[in-house]
Amino acid sequence: MGDFKYLGINWSTLTSHTGNECLELVLDCFLQQLVNGPTRLNNTLDLVLTNELQVNDELRILAPPQTACKR
Repeated sequence: MGDFKYLGINWSTLTSHTGNECLELVLDCFLQQLVNGPTRLNNTLDLVLTNELQVNDELRILAPPQTACKR
């Protein structure tokens, strides 16, 4: 789980227009990426990678909490 900054990866098709080493590692290790929608604007930067094929939990993307700015 984490915040990745690999904008060139299309996680739906498992392709990259940049020849990304991260995607190659994910595929080589037989990992599955569970986040199926954008997490920052139109980009999927927050990923959950697993090798468990029977993960049945529903993954939801939530907006960050609003914080009050004190002056």
